Amino acid sequence: MSRRSHGICLVVAVVTFVSACCTSRPCPKVFAASDFKVVPMEGKGYGVVAGRSVKAGEKLYEEPPALVVNSEDSMQVQLFQTVAAAVFVVVNVLLAISGAGLAVPILFGAGGVYLWLRNSGDDLLVPDELKEQWEALPAEKREALESLSDCSAGKKTLSGIIDTNAFSRGASATSSSLVVCPALARLNHSCSPNCQQSWDGTSGTEKLYAMCDIREGEELCITYCDIRKPRAERKEELRLKYGFDCTCPACSSSDCSQSDENRVAIARLEEELCREGPADPERGLRCAEQLLATIDEEGLSDKMLRGLACYEAMEMALRLGDEEAVKSWANKAELYISQARGAENSLAQEAAKCGESPKQHPLWAEKAAASSLG
Repeated sequence: MSRRSHGICLVVAVVTFVSACCTSRPCPKVFAASDFKVVPMEGKGYGVVAGRSVKAGEKLYEEPPALVVNSEDSMQVQLFQTVAAAVFVVVNVLLAISGAGLAVPILFGAGGVYLWLRNSGDDLLVPDELKEQWEALPAEKREALESLSDCSAGKKTLSGIIDTNAFSRGASATSSSLVVCPALARLNHSCSPNCQQSWDGTSGTEKLYAMCDIREGEELCITYCDIRKPRAERKEELRLKYGFDCTCPACSSSDCSQSDENRVAIARLEEELCREGPADPERGLRCAEQLLATIDEEGLSDKMLRGLACYEAMEMALRLGDEEAVKSWANKAELYISQARGAENSLAQEAAKCGESPKQHPLWAEKAAASSLG
């Protein structure tokens, strides 16, 4: 089962599709890579395993997108989705006021309209840019896209495949700018993932990094949902969006109460750190330390969670004018963010610069100016 969330928007894209997508296809062989191997997996269709033992922070794969869905195209199709969804609202209203006599014809009529919208969507709205992208793809890339999963109802369409497999092309998980990378789309889900993918705007590629040490042959997993939610909410979200019941280790334990408590606490502490920290840096530092301890207790390998917490703590230390603390937090932030996004990431570079020269940071200057006025 290939699809996603955490950085994946469920936005339908519209590109002319071919009839070959209506049949199941095996995974093309164009995905072969020494560190990244797409293989059949029982109960999952396909998945990805490590071709060798890797260390935390190593880049496992890098892939340019086969298709790019820009914001304008996404907004256009969101409008189309809204119209299609409104059909169901109309059905309910008409059934409520019509009585039993008209219920059946109304139901069948509205249902037919919806199915027509669903199955014709790829042809009704075809942005020229996307059509050109599709037509320009080599045969092997088209085949790779056609072989991906479509979790939506009805016949298999390219819009459904993009809806299921696209990654966000920005910092926000709700970004309406999307990319489809056929090889990385084969990554399966875990609520305790050992890898993270991210978009690199400089190289124009989606990159995959190991978040912990991984053995040769071990499955590589990312997350399709917000892993800070409790188990019941995660499982429901995955069931509704992707049609599967999560059986990852985090969802398979008999007692999830402590895990749920930890994950909810992580979300709460992140929010508190960002909201309260700037006004009360000492409290912010305590939040950061508690956040990191809770991440460790839960056993999450997410280096970006750690990196962002350390980056916030670095800024709290700058506001307090504690040079040694700034250097310590900056070094940690650089390490974790580099492991999650690469050393070229802008936040990692900013942390490195701050660690080398804390007094050159604007927040240090603000602290010094405030002290002189006081």
